[in-house]
Amino acid sequence: MNSNQRHRTQSNRAQARRLRRARIVAATLVALQLTPVTPAFALTLAQAPLYAGGAIPPLVMLDISKDQQLYKKAYNDYSDLDGDGALETTYKHSIDYYGYFDPAKCYTYSTGAHRYEPVAVSADKYCTAGAGQWSGNFLNWATMARMDAVRKLLYGGLRSTDTGSATVLERVYLPPDAHSWAKHYAGVDIDRLTPFSVNSAAPTGTANGSNSGYSGNSSQSIGTGTKRFRNSTVTACIGDQVRAQLSASNFMIGYVSAVSSGTCSNSFAIDVHTSGVAGSGSASTGWTVANLTDVGISICNMTVGTSKSHGNTNPPLMRVARGDYGLWGANERWQCHWRAESTSPGRSDTLGGTRSNGNRQSLSGLASAAFEPSQLDRGLGNGFAAGRGTSYDNGQFVVRVQACVAGMLGGEKCKQYPDGNYKPIGLLQVYGEPDLMRFGLMTGSYQKNISGGVLRKNVDSFTNEVNVNTDGTFRSALLGAGAAGIVNTMNRLRIYGYNYGDGTYLGSGGDNCDFQLTNIVEGRCRSWGNPMAEIYLESLRYYGGRSPNAAYTYGSGSADATLGLPQASWSDPLDNDNYCSPLNVLVFNASVSSFEEDLATRAIDDVGG
Repeated sequence: MNSNQRHRTQSNRAQARRLRRARIVAATLVALQLTPVTPAFALTLAQAPLYAGGAIPPLVMLDISKDQQLYKKAYNDYSDLDGDGALETTYKHSIDYYGYFDPAKCYTYSTGAHRYEPVAVSADKYCTAGAGQWSGNFLNWATMARMDAVRKLLYGGLRSTDTGSATVLERVYLPPDAHSWAKHYAGVDIDRLTPFSVNSAAPTGTANGSNSGYSGNSSQSIGTGTKRFRNSTVTACIGDQVRAQLSASNFMIGYVSAVSSGTCSNSFAIDVHTSGVAGSGSASTGWTVANLTDVGISICNMTVGTSKSHGNTNPPLMRVARGDYGLWGANERWQCHWRAESTSPGRSDTLGGTRSNGNRQSLSGLASAAFEPSQLDRGLGNGFAAGRGTSYDNGQFVVRVQACVAGMLGGEKCKQYPDGNYKPIGLLQVYGEPDLMRFGLMTGSYQKNISGGVLRKNVDSFTNEVNVNTDGTFRSALLGAGAAGIVNTMNRLRIYGYNYGDGTYLGSGGDNCDFQLTNIVEGRCRSWGNPMAEIYLESLRYYGGRSPNAAYTYGSGSADATLGLPQASWSDPLDNDNYCSPLNVLVFNASVSSFEEDLATRAIDDVGG
């Protein structure tokens, strides 16, 4: 290199530093919502560096939260999704629900491959009743978590199978705690949304009062306490909410606390609270009973396990039961369990009753069962036994779905690759594969969960993560533990530290979490903490040519390493060829930012130079 070339190179780098600093400071001012002084008169200024030419791809750093809020349900059933002024508290067919399933397709479940497979495109999002089909729109509403939506938006979704001939997407891992959720639906169209035909209104029949052994009739009076009935034309299961009446104004409502045998029977006892009594009267025959719970279907999303969440490799499950189990995910611990999986499942207001919600319809107004459903009695359909034997496969399905099947594309976001196959795509493929933009990734960490951010991938071409010239599969070299890739990182983010043994995050073997009854401590409750402003500032420092903040990085043996997450070495994204590239930070925030009180001590001078 001669002296003139060296001079031009040094000049370019100096100009790059000046431009970079100016842009970073401007971005910081905007982020801090500072109002610039209005000039006394307007000037027409160039909007790009003078004499700069050529198409230079913008640089985009993705700042993505890893906070536990990402693992909650995507559709919370208390939002107004379509802006009509009414909250969507259950499934609404007119809404197109976003997710791994195509809303305009019908699917059947393969018990051999343990996945959903598309069988038809539907113009009205309904499927053929009695044909064993599921509506993709309904499945999106029922099963998708927020992280699933983020993964789909960015790169088409997490691929559990990724070959030149097949793609299978998989729902996020969910421990059976507050991150699991239940949904209930009782519309008259349920048989066109699912393979099941169930009650859309409470079944009503007759019953006689019973003695304690259910062997003969006995007078029962309207009032509080335990009331027994026999030979009912309506079956009830443990926990069902039942209304027993002599007339419209003389009735009582209680939950089923016992049955004559098994977990469901037409002879049962109900436990009546004071609030569940109206009027008076007694009789040994002529009672009208209604099972308020045996309406519609309920779906609960979780992942089974025996040890810790961060080492769990079991498939994600959707459990389906007949009736209203809308509080299936509202117990104190161990959400979405079948009744047989619970030991001593007493009510939540009794000693040791940590697995049941104890609902009383007369107090809550909800007809949801007070206990978990019996898998053998209330589980719907046959799917996945989860290692318990084929007799336990009813009501249990793996949430995986075939995507971009040739001849069945419909409205899916799919791209055909040179080998002729199709793959699901997101924004990274759309803008990254033709190098219209270059992307990097920074997230929060588990080891330093309340501090700053960690670089997972330097800003670079997304083509180094995809086999763009062949079949569109993700490159295996960038999917291993510690590999610095956007897709690899996003696939490995999950809830950390949950202990299946006691249903908590306590103990050194878990997460040393103390329920956050005191101030959170760095390195505990690792799935909590969301310092997004610090992550954003770290991205600005990255663009500014700085080094990683030592307070945010970590060494070997970290929780992040346990999950196989990368910690990339910082590489300056600007050089002589792209020093005029537009610099961008795109922030994905899962919840309210937190633990950033030390950010105010950081000066703009810390950003760039």
